[in-house]
Amino acid sequence: MSIEYSNRLRFCCSLFRDAVGDGTQQGLCIVPCRSKTAGDFFFLEFHAVAVCDEEKLDTPDVRIVYGVQQAISYCPWCGAALREFYADLFDLLPFANWEDRPKGWGPAEESSVDDCR
Repeated sequence: MSIEYSNRLRFCCSLFRDAVGDGTQQGLCIVPCRSKTAGDFFFLEFHAVAVCDEEKLDTPDVRIVYGVQQAISYCPWCGAALREFYADLFDLLPFANWEDRPKGWGPAEESSVDDCR
């Protein structure tokens, strides 16, 4: 997936830039999120299959974990403190609104997001 960014946006490192996405594709992704209560935060996500392919694998006999997510505070590659680094740049990122997330997307409790501050 290729995302076009504003030329005003700078990234903490090229690996972080390359990983930013919407969390629907197969593989590793950084998903910026915004919440009315928790503010701006980031998820590190991994999807074994693309979200659009999940229903093809549904079976009542086998429980499959299609992906995992973890709220993060620091860049996994360069160690930059994400809230501080992107404080003035977050609006330029392709972020998801936490309150608009699909059912089952992200942790059930927003407390795990608060822990990421």
